[in-house]
Amino acid sequence: MNYTVGTAKPKRNTLRLLRDPMLLTLASAIIALPIAGGWLQQVLQFDRDAIRNGQIWRLVTGHFTHWTFDQFFWDTVTFAFLAPLCVFRSQKRFLATVVISTLLISGTVWFCHPEILFYRGLSGIDSALFVLLAVSILKESLGERDWPFLALGCGLTAAFIGKTAFELVTGSTMFVDSQTVNTLCLAHAGGALVGVAVGLIRPGSAGSDAVGSPARTQTVKSSIYVN
Repeated sequence: MNYTVGTAKPKRNTLRLLRDPMLLTLASAIIALPIAGGWLQQVLQFDRDAIRNGQIWRLVTGHFTHWTFDQFFWDTVTFAFLAPLCVFRSQKRFLATVVISTLLISGTVWFCHPEILFYRGLSGIDSALFVLLAVSILKESLGERDWPFLALGCGLTAAFIGKTAFELVTGSTMFVDSQTVNTLCLAHAGGALVGVAVGLIRPGSAGSDAVGSPARTQTVKSSIYVN
């Protein structure tokens, strides 16, 4: 006999997404650091001398510290918008993008900019998630020949390229007043490379454990043969 099993309702998928422990942990860490005060941010920021003395956790935690409330606001709002969209499509890709971009950006600052003693900010990871989302949309729309969706992916890609070009040409950031624009652009570029790489991995390699299917609602069919 044959039977069909429908996919979960969007409301149920949304509630599951909001309860995702990975997102809740990251969100709590990002929000709690400014509330805790400047002393904790000094303990967790990217500090070259401290890292050289063995405090290697700063390579990771430095991304979740910020210099000003303005920087914190824009970095956090961007992350809060992009993270659920990426997790909804694939939790594994989201986690891989965050972990790899965190380490790559810190490593790039360490080896390519020895003059940078301190580094704070989430914008590099935000850039990685933004590009991951854009690449995912482009892949899905091309596979399904969904031209409006493809236009959206192209628009997101063009927006990121335009923002990065603006920062390089003008020497200033678009949303945050910063005196370290070269480091920020390097962080954005490194994050973007991670987003492209993770986004282009074949589904069979990265796995697809999306909370809700990124494509349209599908029906799962199973067959049971009875003698």
